[in-house]
Amino acid sequence: MTQRHDITSGTHVAGHLSDPQLASWRKALRREVESLGTTDPERDRIEEELAQMLRDEAAFEGLDLEAEGAAETWIAARRVHLEELLKELRPELPRKSALTSGVAPVGEPSRWSHLSAGLKLDLLLALRSFSKRPGLTAVILATLVLGIGLNSTVFSVLDSVLFRPLAVAESDRLLRVYSSVPDGFLPEEPMAYPDLVDLRESRAVEGIAAHATTFVAYSQGDQAEIVIAEMVSDDAFDLLGVRPLRGQLFSEGQANDGSVLLSAAAWRQRFDSSPEALGQTVRVNGHPLEIAGVLPGNFRGLQRPLQPQFWITLETAERIGAFPSQNSGNSTAASRLVDRNRRSYWGLARMKDGWQLPAVVADLENIAKGLEEAFPDSNENRSLTARTFGSVTVLPAFDTSVDTASGILLGLVLLVLLIASANLANLLLARALARRGEMATRLSLGASRLRIVRQLMMESLLLATVGGAGGLLLAGLCSRLMSQFRFNTTIPLQLAVDLDSRVLLFTVLLAGFAAIAFGLMPAVEASRTDLSSVLREHLGRGGKRLRFQSLMVATQVALSVVLLTFGGLALRSVLNATRVDTGLETLNAAGAVISPRSQGYENDEIRTFYQRLKAELASQPSVASVSTASHLPLSLFINTLDGIPVERASAAPEEWPELDTADVDDTYFETLGIDVLQGRPFDPQELENRERVVIINQQLAQRFWPNEDPIGREMRLDDEESSYRVVGVVANGKYRTLGEAQRPFIYRPMAPTSSQRTVTVRFARDADPLLVNRTIRKIDPDLAIASSGSLDEMLATSVLLPKLAAAVFGSFGLIGLLLSSMGLFGVLAYTVRQRTHEIGLRVALGAGTPAVLRLVLRRGLVLVGLGMVVGTAISLAATRALETMLYGISATDALTFGTVVVILLAVAVLATVGPARRALRVSPTEALRYD
Repeated sequence: MTQRHDITSGTHVAGHLSDPQLASWRKALRREVESLGTTDPERDRIEEELAQMLRDEAAFEGLDLEAEGAAETWIAARRVHLEELLKELRPELPRKSALTSGVAPVGEPSRWSHLSAGLKLDLLLALRSFSKRPGLTAVILATLVLGIGLNSTVFSVLDSVLFRPLAVAESDRLLRVYSSVPDGFLPEEPMAYPDLVDLRESRAVEGIAAHATTFVAYSQGDQAEIVIAEMVSDDAFDLLGVRPLRGQLFSEGQANDGSVLLSAAAWRQRFDSSPEALGQTVRVNGHPLEIAGVLPGNFRGLQRPLQPQFWITLETAERIGAFPSQNSGNSTAASRLVDRNRRSYWGLARMKDGWQLPAVVADLENIAKGLEEAFPDSNENRSLTARTFGSVTVLPAFDTSVDTASGILLGLVLLVLLIASANLANLLLARALARRGEMATRLSLGASRLRIVRQLMMESLLLATVGGAGGLLLAGLCSRLMSQFRFNTTIPLQLAVDLDSRVLLFTVLLAGFAAIAFGLMPAVEASRTDLSSVLREHLGRGGKRLRFQSLMVATQVALSVVLLTFGGLALRSVLNATRVDTGLETLNAAGAVISPRSQGYENDEIRTFYQRLKAELASQPSVASVSTASHLPLSLFINTLDGIPVERASAAPEEWPELDTADVDDTYFETLGIDVLQGRPFDPQELENRERVVIINQQLAQRFWPNEDPIGREMRLDDEESSYRVVGVVANGKYRTLGEAQRPFIYRPMAPTSSQRTVTVRFARDADPLLVNRTIRKIDPDLAIASSGSLDEMLATSVLLPKLAAAVFGSFGLIGLLLSSMGLFGVLAYTVRQRTHEIGLRVALGAGTPAVLRLVLRRGLVLVGLGMVVGTAISLAATRALETMLYGISATDALTFGTVVVILLAVAVLATVGPARRALRVSPTEALRYD
């Protein structure tokens, strides 16, 4: 039913306005409306619209019209503006009308004033429209915030870690140089520093530099911690074209030993961006170093995704005992800077003008041949290659996997964006259809389609602006939380995520796209409306538009099936990973990772420290055993060497298999719960004398001596002339990843002066995960501890990937499910509203509650069923990309797919409850009168 709303009633303008105050204006208005030849209901609509416009404008300007004559004066001053308002509803009105008769024009308004007034009116109408439907507006904004915020968050993470170009000068001429050998551990390996220096003979390059990542103990005051640092050659920053933010950088030919450079983030976090930080002394690995400068914030190191906090020179690293985190080859030489058998540094070179990459690679191959002739012991079969700086994301061998993982993540975010977009289109279309009467009246009164589209686009733009701002705030919150999160690993890992201009631009573009793409379609649809089409739609229930909305909901459900399936598979994979037999007993065990040499300990001090630490821990009543090892399995550390039985030692080097290895003490197998199947563990004397004995796992015993007793047999390791005797065989375990096949492993005796160790304690009762930590602090309060906690926490790295996958996929799936539920609820609610008349007739004719429920539920379940069928088909094809990330579960696991179907059916039923209850509350009388 249409309700008449007179212009003078209530407080349409502001305050209670009497008829005498508005008499002259009302007469003029009535004459203008009657001159249009409209029917009474149309005249009522125009009066109501004008009254609302005036009230909104007065409220917007904060006017108080209660005083005597204030309203009449204000309305008189608005006469020209009222004509403009009428022209918005009826553009063909003549310029001179009864509204302005007898009033001398003050002057022709400018085109800008017309545009400004129109935009201001659009804004007022948009705000009024939102206030009329706060619930729908809130749902639209929530959809935008979730869709834009999630996309901006993921983009900021990938951009900060992987995609953001490294800040170097002329990156198109900068090359990464690698060494390689057939069947090497990596296709592209680091280089030996002397080989890298020899590249200066190349005709193709004009500069050479080296860099490597390291982990150092940083001390400031009385607190020490392990941090990521990067070691570089003196000329690295000159080659890169990097300029300091503060102070000075390393430079070739200067005395750089004893200096350290800070990252902009470390300068901000540790020194509050104070200029006085320059010249201060900090301790790195126990050695005093002076802060010489601060690097710019857009330079985050040369080895993604690691982001160092400090930079030191190669010479400084040698002096303070900082070792590259990567190493290929083996040697006993004292210095890596003169050793051609230790390939520890990544090479950088700048290509000369006029050269192309293929020609540079050919020139490097000639140099590699010369090195092989001059140094056959270290360079036999070794080649050199180069890649452009920007073409490498992490390492060439890993970039394909990184690109695949990034693609999967971006694909999932795209799915969420598509779900949000479909939901947004649905909601905006439903909103436009709900206003079809209003739009039809305006069009019938002469308003142009462009005017209607402009007004609705203003509403969409306003929604996108607020939604984009909210999405950016959500992305900022998520980025801050991620930046504060630290992984409990032996390598200090932390995400450094920030929102820069690239993320801001991405968010603005995304919000603009949402405004145009999903606001334009409803606006165009609404602009096509006329009174006759509204009547036909009312009688025909708007089948075409309802079909479009239904298609959008089915699409949302299909995409949600994909997201939930990915999340379900990842979650089940995590559960399976926690049940994988690692070969270790992690219950009631704890540990810590330390490296005393990195803080200045000498050999005798290292020996004494570990003896005291083990004695202190063993004296605790709750401790059953204590052990130390170079590293634990599944801890991101991989040490390898080549080995072979002595009877086959004459085989070619490429026939010597690669073996994973660790150095352990005499109580290691007892403390870690590893079964000794044959022979015995090491005895203390073998450790003290570093005797040439080894313990092997079952896989290695079966490979070298199948169906034979390996105890007492001898084997050769690397290029050492003396052999090792096997004294024990232990059970197989997992060493690199939980999903790996059985791998041969060899244990050697821990040297008394070995520095970096993982100290592990097994408790007989009353497990105390921080006991090791407290005992270390008791002996040396300043010693940096890389990681500590229960053994499960320390080995959490092994399930880090599946846990992250489960968290990401699960979160995306839940967000997609929420958005789909909102879309389903909206369409069903709209359907019930459209069919109110029909439902009332059915109830009046005797239809019971079950029949009405079936009428509503059938619609929702059909949409969900269609979406699930399509989504399941897509999931069966898409989940195969996850096969390498899953543990103990197929990518087409029936239980996961079945669970997703049940969840979606349950959500569909819940989403239909509200519309169904509304349908049941409709009385026949109300339904028959419903318009």
